[in-house]
Amino acid sequence: MKRPLFFLMTIALVAFGACQSSMKGLVGADRDDHGCIASAGYTWSYALHDCIRVWEQGHILSYGGQTAGLVFSADSVYAEVFCHDGRRVICRRKKGQTLWTARKTGEKVFVRNGVLTAELTEGVFTKE
Repeated sequence: MKRPLFFLMTIALVAFGACQSSMKGLVGADRDDHGCIASAGYTWSYALHDCIRVWEQGHILSYGGQTAGLVFSADSVYAEVFCHDGRRVICRRKKGQTLWTARKTGEKVFVRNGVLTAELTEGVFTKE
């Protein structure tokens, strides 16, 4: 009586292990440190403190066939630029102005004459 029960338990454990290892390759099983699912298009935003799809919540800027995503924090103090190569630029707004500047690189985001612009090392990205 003990042998068939042991045999069934062994088969169940092997089957469970096989299911667990196959789940690693499932779409949506690729959460990052913040819990964002990259395969579903989500990335962590430091400005919004949330998992976002940049094209849904932000602005898409362009320059010479390249694009960059841009989101602003809820209080508009920070602007976060998502570059096409995966690089991110965090800019802080100067009080009373429509100019956000990155502290270390000097890259900036601004609005002038109704045109949203990001001056990055790659070039000047705009959205009209």
